[in-house]
Amino acid sequence: HWVPSACSAPEVGATYPLATCPSEEHKNDPTIALAAVNQNGNCLMFASTERKNDSAIVLAAVNQDGLALKSASAERKNDPTIVLAAVNQNGLALAYASAERKKDATIVLAAVNQNARALKFASAALRDGGFIAFIRSSLVEKFNTPCQVFAGTFLCASRPRPRPADGA
Repeated sequence: HWVPSACSAPEVGATYPLATCPSEEHKNDPTIALAAVNQNGNCLMFASTERKNDSAIVLAAVNQDGLALKSASAERKNDPTIVLAAVNQNGLALAYASAERKKDATIVLAAVNQNARALKFASAALRDGGFIAFIRSSLVEKFNTPCQVFAGTFLCASRPRPRPADGA
């Protein structure tokens, strides 16, 4: 069972594990919450509801561990800046994003770029061909590469096999 590390709060003159803070007042203290999530983003799960909706604290948490998005408020799970930071840190954080963010091709692209397995958390429309259409329309033309080669390289880290030399 995971136990968060202690966080230091010099202003209060103490060190608290956020999970065992002596009161809700401490769990709601932005200084303590920020110190905790800077050490371990998953400490966000022990913060007060108000802190789970605090943009700065949630952003710090997902920058430390993208999967901390799981503990964020619904409003923060729909915030494009926070979700993008989360999936850049860990593509699988897409699983905890709002349905609207799972439809956002830019966010899905960032998630899949970090971890190809994140595609399974994208919206059905993107999973079922929309993502390839997005790649084709926005990226493939820039690289002048056939979509299948680009998608295979991007999603599977595969590389086209070299053609045999003539006369070989």
